[in-house]
Amino acid sequence: MSVAASDSMPIVQIINQTKCLFCVFVYVLMSCIVLVPARAETEQGYPDFALESAGPDPCFLNDQFKDFPSASLNAPSYHSHNNGFSFQQSEDSSPHEDAERSSWRENLRLSGLFDVYGSMHLQKNDDNEQLKSLFQRIRAEARYTFRSRQENGFDFFPSPDPYLVLSIQSDFLWFGRKNSYSDHDLDLYEAYINWDEGAWQLRLGKQNVRWGKTDQVSPVDNLNAQDMRRFMLAELEDRKLPNWMARIRYFQDQWSLEGVFIPFFQSHELEYFGTNWAVFRHARQDIQDSDLPKDFRNYVRNIRVREDKPANTLRNAGFGARLAATFKDVDLAVSWLATRDPMPGVSSFPIDNLDVDSILSLEDVQDRLDQLNLTPGDIEVGYPRTRIYGLEFETVLGEYGLRGEAAFFDRQSFLQSDLTSVRKEVLHAVLGMDYTSEQNWYINLQLSDQVIFDYQDEILFFNRHNVSAMGEISREWARGDWETGLKGVYFLSDKSSHMNPYITHTPIDSLDITLGLHLFHGARDTVLGQYRNNDQAYLRLQYYF
Repeated sequence: MSVAASDSMPIVQIINQTKCLFCVFVYVLMSCIVLVPARAETEQGYPDFALESAGPDPCFLNDQFKDFPSASLNAPSYHSHNNGFSFQQSEDSSPHEDAERSSWRENLRLSGLFDVYGSMHLQKNDDNEQLKSLFQRIRAEARYTFRSRQENGFDFFPSPDPYLVLSIQSDFLWFGRKNSYSDHDLDLYEAYINWDEGAWQLRLGKQNVRWGKTDQVSPVDNLNAQDMRRFMLAELEDRKLPNWMARIRYFQDQWSLEGVFIPFFQSHELEYFGTNWAVFRHARQDIQDSDLPKDFRNYVRNIRVREDKPANTLRNAGFGARLAATFKDVDLAVSWLATRDPMPGVSSFPIDNLDVDSILSLEDVQDRLDQLNLTPGDIEVGYPRTRIYGLEFETVLGEYGLRGEAAFFDRQSFLQSDLTSVRKEVLHAVLGMDYTSEQNWYINLQLSDQVIFDYQDEILFFNRHNVSAMGEISREWARGDWETGLKGVYFLSDKSSHMNPYITHTPIDSLDITLGLHLFHGARDTVLGQYRNNDQAYLRLQYYF
């Protein structure tokens, strides 16, 4: 929910979020105490446990590993792990008291994240442009493992043990100072149960699921919607929004089969008006501040967006399947997904005869004012169904990692010059490689080609072929306490670009402090050039506990 904010809003929200963090931890801890049945008999100390065909640690701090099976994982002392902690038995307590207390304490692990990102624009380009921004998120997670126990020689839970993951996230987004905007949410982030039985794995609940192999731009990865309120400034894994789904996997030595069922649709999270990254930017406020006729200004002020979101019925559910196999040293996978497009398509715009070449602006309205026809109604958007067919691979060639993926979309929505959307078939392929040297250099390079079939000239920002090069080069130094790097995207098809130089300092374990720039370049009618007024310097602090 978006609300108007005063200049002091960020300070107030930071105080509120600190309170939220305390409440979150109390809630998670008390929930685990109440829900977990006490057991009288436990092993002394911290038992080793095998995960075998289960994915390893599901803690969100290790999300990059949780989708891959592991042969074994021994964790005799959780309390020494940097990314979380568990309860340690008191040296002064008796064995009987230890057994009573450790019945649930040794199986519970808590972890969390505090992430704050503040930015300032490098120059002012528009009267309603927001020159400062603040994004803050606090996440608390609890994992409870249901240990196996023997009763009359029978294991209650065959190894590996089932586990429950519950996390809550509070996030706050503010743009200001002038024409300020704020959005604050406290939500259940992830909540799922994972059960492994032989070659089978079942995971039920609200979760993130990763398909695909490439980094940042992954055409095959479409199971979760994304937070697009700040475009793509955040990393892919940070943008993804967990959704309720059922996931079942069957593992064999050289192949695996996976099925997913998504009962509830979730769209991308974005804004239409009122921010530097909104679909129509500040067009409504710019028109209000102009000398256009009063009737026209009043009409535009009352325009609203009406979303036609599908009902939560089986008819609107999403489902898909993925088959993965290993041939010699190459990992391959094919997938199919039937879902709805999370990016809204505009079916109706209440101002007829518009003909823009980029984002809607005051100049576009002034140039065609005599030709515009105001129609009753709102901006209507919908989320049509789509089918996605994916192919992915990954291998190692000497010291280089090589990966790629391609996805065919039977329909994707693109905005046109009249500000309504058209749907087209799309083929998107990405090929990438990475390399890590002994001197701590990391190099990642990807090439992308997005092809729009039956292309129309009225489509905004995109060409028939959208070819881009993406890359990252970084190096750690001073024993890993510092890292400098450069990330970037360059579209060969329209000559627009985004560059992100940065430097990160890690003064203590689990704390990263990053200073960097986001620089956009290109014509205003290009994919990245439309954001050329959003150049910014930023400071980010991340603390894991």
